[in-house]
Amino acid sequence: MLNLLCYVWLFVPSRVINHLQKKVAFKEKVLLGCGSGAGHSSDFDAVMLAKIYGAKTVINLSNIDYVYTRDPRKYKNARKIESMSWSEYLKMVGSKWTPGANFPFDPISAQMAKRNKQEVIIMNGKNLKNLEKVFQDRKFKGTSIPISPYIRVK
Repeated sequence: MLNLLCYVWLFVPSRVINHLQKKVAFKEKVLLGCGSGAGHSSDFDAVMLAKIYGAKTVINLSNIDYVYTRDPRKYKNARKIESMSWSEYLKMVGSKWTPGANFPFDPISAQMAKRNKQEVIIMNGKNLKNLEKVFQDRKFKGTSIPISPYIRVK
């Protein structure tokens, strides 16, 4: 079973699948992709693909290390959040999304991931050694939003 999903256009060894319309057979444990179509976010695409493939975890590789209590570029007292519940996250980001909005993980996709019982990990995509720690089930730098509060999916 697929355990982790890192975003949207599918990269299956030796082929790239654009415009996924049905499940594609492959044996790997990690599905890697990127991008988004018009009208919804890449977060939405990732959560949908995780549901299609039965993935328990979505890894959102971003330009931030963590979700913070406030924008750390504007507020020096912003605190990093290593783990939080879906209820806490949704309270922080609200319930509406518009194209171009700036969220660590968009509210519509967050609601869907919560309903699907998926964990989301938000971390910096430039630190590949840190990403490797997630795959090795080691402590990593990033924010985990688990299915059950503060319990990571294995």
